[in-house]
Amino acid sequence: EFLRQLAREHRTRAKEVERLKSEAAVTAERLSNELTEANRRDEAKRELLSKLHSKASEMAKADAEARETEARTKAVKESLPPVAKVVSMRFDDWRGGDAS
Repeated sequence: EFLRQLAREHRTRAKEVERLKSEAAVTAERLSNELTEANRRDEAKRELLSKLHSKASEMAKADAEARETEARTKAVKESLPPVAKVVSMRFDDWRGGDAS
């Protein structure tokens, strides 16, 4: 009787060990899939951040070029002498506007 009881307990423990191994394998597979998906999302985020960084760099360069152009334009404008107003020689302008 004692040996039968030990055999039953052994079978029960063996079944429990197999069940736990199966659950561990399923959990490991699920975690592996989750990790793979997380890595894929991280790679997509890194790619997006890289693109955003490139665009930001392009915008900063364009902004710096625009400021440089504005500064050169201002310097040229300030270096020019004052210009007199252009006088029109058309008859309508002399009469004060509309000829009708």
